[in-house]
Formats: sequence, C-alpha cells, structure tokens
Amino acid sequence: LPFPSLFFLSLSFRSPPFTYTRTSTAMSGRSLPWVNKPDEETRAIVDDVLESTMYMVNEIGPTCFVVKEEDSEVKYKVTVGDVHECTCKTRRGKLCRHILFVVLKILRVPKESPLSWQVSLLDREVDEVLRMRHVRQRVQPAAVQKKEKKGDKKEEVEVERKQVEEEDVCPICQEEMGGGEEALTYCRRGCGNNIHVKCMRVWAEHKLSTEGKVTCPLCREDWGSNPLTELKKDAEQHRRPVDVHYGCSCARCRLSPIRGKRFKCLICADYSLCQSCFDAKVHSHHPFVCKDTTLAEEDWKEAVPPNQPTGVAESLLNELQGRELTSEDYDTLLQLDQPQSRPLYDFLISHLPTSSNADAMLAAREGGVRQPIELHSCCSCSHRIGDQPTRTLPCGHFMHEACLVSRFMERNYMCPRDSKPIFGGLSGGAAGHRKKKKKKKENDDGEERNEQNSDTPG
Repeated sequence: LPFPSLFFLSLSFRSPPFTYTRTSTAMSGRSLPWVNKPDEETRAIVDDVLESTMYMVNEIGPTCFVVKEEDSEVKYKVTVGDVHECTCKTRRGKLCRHILFVVLKILRVPKESPLSWQVSLLDREVDEVLRMRHVRQRVQPAAVQKKEKKGDKKEEVEVERKQVEEEDVCPICQEEMGGGEEALTYCRRGCGNNIHVKCMRVWAEHKLSTEGKVTCPLCREDWGSNPLTELKKDAEQHRRPVDVHYGCSCARCRLSPIRGKRFKCLICADYSLCQSCFDAKVHSHHPFVCKDTTLAEEDWKEAVPPNQPTGVAESLLNELQGRELTSEDYDTLLQLDQPQSRPLYDFLISHLPTSSNADAMLAAREGGVRQPIELHSCCSCSHRIGDQPTRTLPCGHFMHEACLVSRFMERNYMCPRDSKPIFGGLSGGAAGHRKKKKKKKENDDGEERNEQNSDTPG
C-alpha cells in the first residue's frame, strides 16, 4: 500500500474508540455522543428534581428558559438543543438540575424516554420534544370577548375562568393544581387558565423588574396595571372560609357576615337572609335564590321554602291527583321525599309573565294604534315574535324564551335593549360586574403603587 494509506490505517488501529466516536457523531450530526443509559448521578438528580419545586420566570423562546429555585433569588438561563447549556457551574456536556427541570417538567418529556437524559439533541429530536409539550398542555382561548368599546374608551371585561381538571399543571412550577391545597389565580383578560398564586407572584416580580409589565405565561395577554394587588386578593380569598359571605348581612336578624347558605330576594335589589330567617318564611311574598359558597364558579340556584314542593315535585303531585294510588306509584312517592331542583333559567323564566296577544294589544302602541304581538320583535335576536314562546320583561320589552335561556346561562340578567335589570336581586350580573370593576380601578392602582414603593429598598 502507498505510504499515506498505511499511515491512516495505523492511526485508526491504535485508537479505535476515538476513531469510532468521531465517525458516529459526524455521520449523525450530533455534537455529543448518544447516551444509552443514564448513570447513577443523573438518576439521583432526576429524582431530586421531581420532588423539588422550581419556577420558570421567563420563556425567551421555545427552547430557552430562565428558571430559579425555591427560596433562592439566583436565576439560571437554560437552553435545550444541539448541546444543552445552563449558566450554573456545571461543566459542558453534563446534566444539571436546571436542565432536567426544563426537560422533565417544562417540556414534559417522560423520565423513561431516552431523550430525557441526552445532553445533545438533533433537530428532529428537538421537534419531537416540543410536540410532547404542546400535546400534554394545550392552551385554549376562552370563548368570551376580551375587550368592549364604550365610546372612545376601552372597558376591560373578565373572561370566564376555566375549571381545574385532574391533569392540569401550573405553567410556572409545572406541579399539579387539582388538590386545592394552594391558592389559585387565573388569566382574567386572556385564556382563563389557572395558575398558582405564589408562582404567578414570582413570575410577576421578574417581569416587572425586566420588562415593566406582566403578561400571562401561557397566552401572553397583558395581566393589567395592578397584578400584585390582584394576586394579594386571590391569596386572601383562598384563606377565607368559602361558606362565609363577607360584606353580606341578614336583613332580618342582622347577622353579619352570613355564614352557610345565603338567600337572596329575586325581586328586591339588595335583600339577603340567613338560613334561619329564610326557614321562618320571612319575606315569603317574593321568590328567592340561594348560594352555598362564595366561589365565583358557583351560580345561584332556586331556593325552595320549607314544606313547599319544587317545580319537579309539583308536576308529580299534579300527575297523582284525581286518581287512586297503586303499588306502582311507590317510586313516584319516593321522588317527592327527595330534594328536587330545576335549572336556574327555568326558575327565572317561570317568574316572568307570558306575552299573550291580549297583553300586547293593551300594552304596546305604535302611532296610537295597538299592535298585536306578532308584529313586535325580540329585544335580543331582533326577530319577529311569531308563534315562539315569549315573555315580557319588567321594562316592557319582549324576549323569546330560548333567548332568555341563552342569556341566563351566560349569567347575564340585564335587558339587551336598555340594560335595565330583569330581576332586581340579580342586577349585579355581567354588566353590573363591569361597572363595579371600573369604580374600583383607581383604588387598585393606588394600592399597586404603594406596594411597589414599599418593595423598593431605600
């Protein structure tokens, strides 16, 4: 053989591991060798990361994150890709706890997957890791309009809060939120997803110090001008008993706050009773709704006075009247002993008068000529009344029962045409809540400025 060929043959013979490693990485495009199995040190770090708490305080890109450990102010920049890197003192090519936190908890790579203990990934492997994250944690925008315009000013509207599912994790610490042990907040202006209050505070403090504003870690919607104040209120709300209605007193015995179930008059604007006074049939000439807790996700429900059948039980009684009872009616009688309730929208619609032709002929006039109801339109959908079941609102407008159901299911109890309350006791619905928020905005801004000034040293 020629001299050069003999030289390279002898070089590869003297160091076969070196020659094999360089060839395999060059052929695959991987900067560092593939690791078949994790060593004992890596396994110990993995177990420690899964049992400890760390926070993601910034997401610079899909594979670049800023993280910090619990009870520590030191922040580390972690990059996952061609060669995993971290700004801690771990040498290049080794896995630290911060890299494994990003891989295992943020990117959601299963610890059994070989990709979880690699120190170098190919482009296709990075794409696979990113798909794992998006499949396991999807962000679906809330189906509520985020902003409403009123004149030339933009008025903020809260979106509907999403229910916490069993597998939901906090986007900052990546821990599960379904236990109910930790206080939760949620993105009020964007996606409606839940987040740990303490984690969101860590995220907010970092964002305020670096960018001057706080955005949602999931949908990137602006968190508002007073995020720390909102988080403080959410934490205080979590510490309060959910069955104590602060700010509400019984109109008869003056119990304040009302504890347990709260009963609210459907007709009167601000009239609440405690359980004892409601059972004593106080203010019994008006219908009531009730609520067991102060949780925002709990809606009002029909309040049935003692010894009075509900709508379901009343229909059963009407069925049994006028005939002899048989042994087959035993199950029906058992249903009467069990508490029955109907949907709130059915209860509310039953307390609105029906719109008959005679009522419309007497009540509605256009140009001095009485008009039949068929010529009038629904104040919600603007379609002619026609033969559809229709109710008359206290303001005099007509509304299809189907439109009322949709409106009540959205917890909106205002007339869509003149914004007057359909029920005085439920006037604090969606529109009332917006006015209440606008009224408190200046006070919240002042509290936010005071809190930021108190956190500033010197």
